[in-house]
Amino acid sequence: MTRSFDRSSVSSFILDELEHAFLRVLNRRLPDLRAAAEAHTSVENLWLQSGLAQELRGRPGLDITVQKPVTTHGRTKWIDIALPAVGLQRLVELKAMPTNYGLAGNPITQLRDALRSDPRALDERVDEQTDGCLAWLAYPIPAEREGDWRINHLRLINRDAAETRLIARLNVGQAYVHAYISEARGPAAAMAA
Repeated sequence: MTRSFDRSSVSSFILDELEHAFLRVLNRRLPDLRAAAEAHTSVENLWLQSGLAQELRGRPGLDITVQKPVTTHGRTKWIDIALPAVGLQRLVELKAMPTNYGLAGNPITQLRDALRSDPRALDERVDEQTDGCLAWLAYPIPAEREGDWRINHLRLINRDAAETRLIARLNVGQAYVHAYISEARGPAAAMAA
């Protein structure tokens, strides 16, 4: 006998758990995040993935898999974190995008374009039993460059997601860290792209 579940409620439950865990990790690691912002270095592999996985382990109603291979159309993508719960799985990609505000060069453009590919890749892997999202950070963003950030970078990232929500704006001295969650749109969007 197949158990019935409210997909929307389960999806919201997983997303809420993810968002709260993401915020707890960022608040706990704020000194490390401040140092990374000052040095323009990524925290994704240093502590973000392991910290989020640790924070989510043992949460009631959630299982967690780190570095899960997911194959679609003969292509395998390693997903940073998979969160299955009651008939639904949420695939979570993590990214940290150090900007080059205050530095020479254009790595922000290259990192932004790489980040834009993650929601598109998740779109191909979303179905009736699977949701996907990107939990990501952008930093440092000086207050006087917030408009530039929104117009030249965030707007483009938003085009590749169903929705992008700013969940935190953390002060790290002379600038801010923005924490976002971008939802995948699903397989119909992937086929249209």
